[in-house]
Amino acid sequence: MPSEITVNLNSAINWVDLLSLAITSAVTIIALFVGARISRSASIKDHNRKFLAQSFAEVLAGYSLWIDTRDRRETARFFAAAEKARLLCSPETEFLLKELENKIASHYSAENCAGTESRLRKAMRAELESFENDKKRLYHNKRHPNRAKDQQHRPTD
Repeated sequence: MPSEITVNLNSAINWVDLLSLAITSAVTIIALFVGARISRSASIKDHNRKFLAQSFAEVLAGYSLWIDTRDRRETARFFAAAEKARLLCSPETEFLLKELENKIASHYSAENCAGTESRLRKAMRAELESFENDKKRLYHNKRHPNRAKDQQHRPTD
């Protein structure tokens, strides 16, 4: 009889070890997928920000070349850059891009386009800064979670 009790006890210990191993493995796999998703999301946001910054730079460069030459080739380059920037830009920036495109297509002078270009430049800057502010805000909230909650519930004056 004592040998039977020993065998049953050993098999129970093996099941506990096996269950512990299964739980640990499942948690590890879940953590792996969560980490990969977070990493991929951050990578996509960073790629989008870089793409948007590059597109905005191409728009402004195309506009500068259009001002200097008024050539069809430079006009086409500006329109192509504006279309590329529209892929990820905000509706406000898209509206200003369209307004500037319409002025260029209607052969307005550079002086008439300057106000729209200035507003577009400010909108582009604000849009790129919002990417950075989101990243800083996310980092700050992770480091100081109680302070972030306090700021949300703080009464306004």
